[in-house]
Amino acid sequence: NLKISKVGGLTKARQIRDLCVSLGIAMTIEDTWGGDITTAAIAHLAHSTPAEAGAVLRPEVVSAAAAPTRGAAGAAPESWLGDETAPHTLARALAYDLRTILCDALLMKADKTTMRASLEARVPYLDRRLLDFAFRLPPGLKIRRLKGKYILRTLAERWLPKAIAWRRKHGFLVPWEEWVRRPGNPLIDDLIRSPQAAEVFDAARLRGMREQLCSGARGGNPGLFFRVAVFLIWRRTLSFAVKN
Repeated sequence: NLKISKVGGLTKARQIRDLCVSLGIAMTIEDTWGGDITTAAIAHLAHSTPAEAGAVLRPEVVSAAAAPTRGAAGAAPESWLGDETAPHTLARALAYDLRTILCDALLMKADKTTMRASLEARVPYLDRRLLDFAFRLPPGLKIRRLKGKYILRTLAERWLPKAIAWRRKHGFLVPWEEWVRRPGNPLIDDLIRSPQAAEVFDAARLRGMREQLCSGARGGNPGLFFRVAVFLIWRRTLSFAVKN
């Protein structure tokens, strides 16, 4: 997981990216979203990274995906900086995050995973009164000395050890790479031989990727293969629902 700001900028991120590509090491490239500079940096790396996804897709699928699309007539593109009336760039960036990745990705994923387990999740930090208060705070109480959530971390020191209050965030890791590398995985083997896979992907390329992953050799791009597997599960589920 390569974060541009964590490795020292775009040049160092590009060097690490090139090394990973040459060694066949799977990677994801990301950073904290919200500004034009960050968006441009990620777009630059994405455009200059070899598109391995295209290698597993059938040519007609690639052509269809590359075809230009047109939006609604007269529709103006949404601003990259969110709320243009906000007085500070940071506030506009946070407003953009609130209107895009928060509702379209983070909250959506949290809702789906908790409801799948019959849990009703709550998001106390999104209380309207707390949200209004947070947006009125000056930038210096949100970021200080390159540390985010400054006021929240300072408040947390009342109840938590300083090492915990100021440590880097830690995600919830899922052993997906072990799952796609496991030999004799009946679901994976069934998916790559399914009619749904043959309609979209190069079947021989998928089988070759699968053999490389199961061999234990470095590389093989397990991240790409995992995304292919998830897509095929979704497509099979959708086909079953339509038929019934």
